[in-house]
Amino acid sequence: MPLSERTHTSQSTSSASKRRKVDATSEAGPSSSFNGSGSSGDRGRGHAKSKGGADDADEDDTKPGLSKMKAALRQTKRLLARDDLPPDARQQAQRRLQALTHDVQTRERENVERENARNSHRARFFERQKLVRRIKQLKTTLSQGEAKDASVTEAQLFEARVRLNYVLNWPHEHPYVALFPARGDAPFVSLDEMISADVSPNRATTDESHSRAHKVRAEMEAAMRRGEMTDPETLLEAGGSDSDEDQA
Repeated sequence: MPLSERTHTSQSTSSASKRRKVDATSEAGPSSSFNGSGSSGDRGRGHAKSKGGADDADEDDTKPGLSKMKAALRQTKRLLARDDLPPDARQQAQRRLQALTHDVQTRERENVERENARNSHRARFFERQKLVRRIKQLKTTLSQGEAKDASVTEAQLFEARVRLNYVLNWPHEHPYVALFPARGDAPFVSLDEMISADVSPNRATTDESHSRAHKVRAEMEAAMRRGEMTDPETLLEAGGSDSDEDQA
């Protein structure tokens, strides 16, 4: 092949090679740029998540849970066990120990009350409805003069109100004792059994939970007789109650 042709062929091959390199670089350029921006975006999103997590941690620090409070209490006790603790630091730690002990006890009591209220919510809801209906029936019987013995009906009405206050104001530091249990004996006689003043509302029992129920009922009755409690059905109709029915 003549020299001029070989030179022309070599130049053509070199130009084609350069064009392929340029094309390859152009194709790779946008892809690399896209990947780079994507990585930057991911890092930005990751930073945002980390910042949110820090905010959550700050919120937990401002509202410590029971486990954190107990951990702080243990740490304070370990600090007070040191023999080389300066007097000022010891006095400060003792005050902190007293405050933490009170806070832990309060939180534990609140947790127990919340759990007991949640567990008994369904039973208290249906018992409240049943007693409200019975109170309405007894009031209608009295107002229409249909009672065979008005004094007995009035006593039953009062007892129904006592029991409704029992449901609404049960102290939740103890598990709730149902008025109408699905199994076992009820702590009180039925309203229909209270046909005279000689009939006690309490069933004779040695059950500790029933004894507690009798005590709570007695407190409700005493408060009503002192005028410290209004008729509970009136309070419910007005939309107010000391009960936590809507919170459980």
